[in-house]
Amino acid sequence: MPPRISPADRRLITAYTEAALRIERQLRDVSDPKRRDSIKARIEPILSELEAITAQYLRKDLAAQFKRGSQEAVDTLRKMKEFRGDIKESFTQLHKEALQVLADGAAKSFGVGIRGVRGEVERMISTATKQQIQAEILAADASGSKAAVKDIFEKQGFASFRSDSRTWNLDHYASMITHTILAEAHNTGAATRYAENGVEFVRIIERETAPDACCKWMRGKIVWLGERRLLNPFHPNCFGSFAPYFGDTSQAFRSIDDPRIPKEVRKFLARKS
Repeated sequence: MPPRISPADRRLITAYTEAALRIERQLRDVSDPKRRDSIKARIEPILSELEAITAQYLRKDLAAQFKRGSQEAVDTLRKMKEFRGDIKESFTQLHKEALQVLADGAAKSFGVGIRGVRGEVERMISTATKQQIQAEILAADASGSKAAVKDIFEKQGFASFRSDSRTWNLDHYASMITHTILAEAHNTGAATRYAENGVEFVRIIERETAPDACCKWMRGKIVWLGERRLLNPFHPNCFGSFAPYFGDTSQAFRSIDDPRIPKEVRKFLARKS
């Protein structure tokens, strides 16, 4: 079964959305020199609260998503006539290590967003201060200075930060990361359980209406479970999954370097390295 958004995932996304709105209200004071100095002090508790909520999610709820994927793998194997033998269901060191890798990666991704907002708050305050000084030097009126400051936010948006490729709003970034991480946790839980039970190959499951070329091309392909980059999710907000395969594997894909994989798809898969 494909990954599903849980109440805990929704709570985390809501927390980031509400935090973005609270930060936006604080940043509106950036045009007021008297209140500008206290902006960072008022925003820091909001970001610290987000860090605490995120840490709790990673400790508790990410593991729950991982275990859901693992349990669904067990349920799937029980229904398959091709699978013979006792099913291993215990939560072993192998599972703990896989979950720790997921948690470390997730913490890093969320940290990028929070650190990015901290940096952008400082940049905006600095820019607003410089524009105010410029306006005063040029003897511009106060409304002209405020209009220039307002332009900072119209161009970039409140509670946002810049990555290497684009500018993100904090709430949109958190939503994208949460969806991606929950899918990764669910599918990694399933893949770990399958591998532990001797499953070597899976069939990729993607919806027919998948909008991107990578998901469309990978749909229905038989891939080796040992090459994690051949398994979904293939991109942010991807909710594809996979199922055990016990048929002919002579044409299965075992590496992203397989020449049968189109170059544009291979580039996408390589990003998961």
